[in-house]
Amino acid sequence: SKKAVFQSAIANFKLKAYAEAYQQVQILIENKYPSREKSLRMGLHIALEAKLYNEALSHANTIIKEYGNSSMLSEIKKRIEQNYRMDQLKYLFKKQ
Repeated sequence: SKKAVFQSAIANFKLKAYAEAYQQVQILIENKYPSREKSLRMGLHIALEAKLYNEALSHANTIIKEYGNSSMLSEIKKRIEQNYRMDQLKYLFKKQ
């Protein structure tokens, strides 16, 4: 079920199994679970933790296009595009 995939993605994230969590969040995004925006934001966060920066940029662009921009999303985009301190981007989520 979608709920089981969601719970498994969170569990893998907490275990720092980011590659597995990212694969699971792709299923959530496809199914818009629990919502399209939430699944995209999860995908963005997990992609940053997994150092999947192209994927993170893609998620950020989609979120901006569909739900509007924010200072956090702008910062993520700018740093990935400039290849600047990308390893620090995951900490932007902890400030929310």
